[in-house]
Amino acid sequence: MRLQTGTPVKVDGEYYRMLQFHADASALPLAVPGFDVVAHAALDGALECLAEGGVDCVLVPCARAVPAGTERLQQWCDEQMVPLVLGLDTRVTTSEDPVFRVAADGLVDLRWPGHLVAAALRAAIQRVLVGRNLVDVQRRVLDVAQGTVDALEHLAFRDELTGLYNLRGFRDIMRKEHERCARYQRCYSLMFLDMDNLKLVNTSFGHAAGNRLLAEFGRLLASHLRACNYAFRVGGDEFVVLLAETPPAVTLGVAHRVRDDVSRIAVEDHGVVLTASVSIGIASYPEHGTTFQDVVARADQALYQAKALGRNRVLSFDELPGGAPGLPSLPAH
Repeated sequence: MRLQTGTPVKVDGEYYRMLQFHADASALPLAVPGFDVVAHAALDGALECLAEGGVDCVLVPCARAVPAGTERLQQWCDEQMVPLVLGLDTRVTTSEDPVFRVAADGLVDLRWPGHLVAAALRAAIQRVLVGRNLVDVQRRVLDVAQGTVDALEHLAFRDELTGLYNLRGFRDIMRKEHERCARYQRCYSLMFLDMDNLKLVNTSFGHAAGNRLLAEFGRLLASHLRACNYAFRVGGDEFVVLLAETPPAVTLGVAHRVRDDVSRIAVEDHGVVLTASVSIGIASYPEHGTTFQDVVARADQALYQAKALGRNRVLSFDELPGGAPGLPSLPAH
């Protein structure tokens, strides 16, 4: 039940909006200088008023008994950071008094003159505002800290030149993907890639030109990835692509498309057009190994053989002499 709205009296050029929660529906709201007062005797009405917003504080006038529903109001006020103050017309002499259980934001003696009651309520509001500001500052500090953590994580797991994951990222993601596939009997494939002519470019045109070629190669690899796939730069001219849920035959098709696209890379440097080619070795789980170390070693072996056969080609571990599942891994180059 809404009792009535008081007429605010401005103090220092401003006034606040106060909700008064009365135990007695016949009680009249207490006029407090500087406050626009809205009074309710029903808990539902009081909570609805709070939910509408714009309430700066809650005053609960009471004698020795706290009105039923006050603790629910206190809970709402705690969550929304709105001060709830108990107004007493008798003296409280001990902190063991029951009213202290819900007097989180203070007590005021309603026998005080109106301006003193108003001052006490404004002080309670200011204390909560300071608390809100502290929470906002803490939130901003946490946001900055999280941004710093994200930046450090990016530096720790990403290659600065290409934006792809680095060797540390490869080890972490590879281990997790293998564990997932082993647990749920899924498959994945690895493509080991080596840019064939990067060392020649670095020697003939300088590392700046080589870096531009690497960056373009990294962008091309990323363009071939699905959301569940990953690309890594694990060395100077060495890259790995992890294809989740991808069997060997599909991986071969992806590898040939990558090789064809790499052959179309053209980077101009001081009037010279630099091109690229790539050798690719492929191995898959579980076809080519039961541990991720075996799959990695066999993809590396396939890449080594692709380069030995003339470069600019794709080779699966199946195509190596004796390259069949179950055979022990050959030493990686």
